[in-house]
Amino acid sequence: MKKMVTVFFDLEACLDAPSKRRFDLRENMQKISKILDKHKVRAAFNTCGIVVERFPDMIKELHNKGHEIASHGYAHENFVQLEQIGELGAVLRKTEKLVEDITDEKLFGVRSPWLIHNKRVYSILKKRGYKWVSNRSIFRTEILKAPGTAFPLVKYLFFSMLWKTYKKEPFKIGGLLEIPLLSSQDGELLELVDPKQKSPKNRLDFAYQSLKTQFDKSGKIFNLNFHPWLIGSANRSALLDRILDYITSHEVEFVLPKDILKK
Repeated sequence: MKKMVTVFFDLEACLDAPSKRRFDLRENMQKISKILDKHKVRAAFNTCGIVVERFPDMIKELHNKGHEIASHGYAHENFVQLEQIGELGAVLRKTEKLVEDITDEKLFGVRSPWLIHNKRVYSILKKRGYKWVSNRSIFRTEILKAPGTAFPLVKYLFFSMLWKTYKKEPFKIGGLLEIPLLSSQDGELLELVDPKQKSPKNRLDFAYQSLKTQFDKSGKIFNLNFHPWLIGSANRSALLDRILDYITSHEVEFVLPKDILKK
């Protein structure tokens, strides 16, 4: 059986980057899209509503190419805080309408900004008709081998033990399908640098080897998790190209989260 691979991008534009608007989202997305086309990969873009407002043509193009658009809130809000003040439903509805007006399709999935969620948030998501979420994550021990990082053996053993009990395949929770994060995010691998700043070769090599190891050790399902403002900026798109080149050299099937619902 082929290993299933899903590629996620949290499309936040200028909202969560450390340097805010000091990068060109269109340029970043053009680089990312070119690489995805090269490897014939359809990806899931967890998208903030404000991005849809500012770049409707870009979202339409992603949809027309077969990528899945999912919700990431409107302005990268904390879903738990919104739920506490009774505003989560309105924020979700706003983003849903923006996306549906462009794609003519209902949203299937959502990723909470910063992965922050609780049972009440999931209850609201289910009531709004969402089918999948992807918020459960764990610190991967590969990060401890980052250049210039001390290697605390106790921390390594602790997270190695947690990884053994971590649910690695999609599972149902609160009536939703949770798709756990199985790779380190690009911000962990490359650090949160200014988008105009290049990443040194040893850091790019470290990130590639980490993702390669995580893919090799994974079971029948794996995913990659990126942010366009980071992976698409400066010299970092080469990492995306390189890891996809490695993964596509294996017997894999790239799937969207909505495809996993049918498995």
